[in-house]
Amino acid sequence: MYRQETIQLHKIARAPGFRMVLTPHAEKRTKERDIARFELERILKAAPVVMIETDPDGTERWRVAGRGADGHRLEVVIEPEPPDLMVVVTVIRIG
Repeated sequence: MYRQETIQLHKIARAPGFRMVLTPHAEKRTKERDIARFELERILKAAPVVMIETDPDGTERWRVAGRGADGHRLEVVIEPEPPDLMVVVTVIRIG
C-alpha cells in the first residue's frame, strides 16, 4: 500500500550514517514494554509502512509494523528525516 514510503524507510534505515533518535515518550514506552533498540532498528530496516498521518503543519508520521524478538507485533511510529535520520515518536506492542 505504501510501497514508495517503505522503500524510502529502508533506504534511510540502511544508510551508512543512520541515526535513530527516540523522543522521551518513545524512551518511556520502550522501557515499559522491554523493547531493545536493536529490535526497533531491525523493524525499521525490514518492515513495511502501514499508515501515514500528516499533521496540519505538514509533518508526516509513518507507522511501521513488524515483530519484536519475542514474536509480538510491534508498531513503531516515526518521523522520517532523510537522508539518514528517523525520530521514533512511540512504540506500540500489539497482543
